[in-house]
Amino acid sequence: NGTITGNETGDIFLVYARTGPAKGDITQFIVEGGMEGFTVGQKISDKLGMRASPTAELVFENVFLPQDTHVVGDVNGGMICMMRNLEIERVALAAMGIGIARRCVDEMKVYAGDRSAFGQPNLYSFGQIQRHIAESYTDYMAGKCYVYALTNGLDMESSGNGLDSDGVKLYSAQMSKN
Repeated sequence: NGTITGNETGDIFLVYARTGPAKGDITQFIVEGGMEGFTVGQKISDKLGMRASPTAELVFENVFLPQDTHVVGDVNGGMICMMRNLEIERVALAAMGIGIARRCVDEMKVYAGDRSAFGQPNLYSFGQIQRHIAESYTDYMAGKCYVYALTNGLDMESSGNGLDSDGVKLYSAQMSKN
């Protein structure tokens, strides 16, 4: 549900929990704020990744979740959903990096056009500036193509796109930082 002031963390939570002895026995649950035994713990602020996203501990003390209303999907069937959601989240983060890179290229072009130096009317007169803008644009376009290619072929019914979703997030994050 997001946050406006940074004090609230959400009203409804999608929680994954181990529900059986096997490694993949994971089930998805809906947990509502205010349920008996469930509280939102301390905020986690010193973290890597999306620092603007509110994160907090979720504390469960003898919480009862009725299977007919609070289980999402099948009991022990949540692993594939969790992995698929991670893949989708990585693609979304890659798209954010693409947006950041596009804005940077746009700002570079404006600055190069407005700034004069060494008697030249703008920075476009300098080959190194042209090269830097061209390299940045090329990296941006490569990342954009990677995101579009992955999203067009993403199988929403199964997981298994981990290598590409990891790769596109890594490339786009590094590219937008550079």
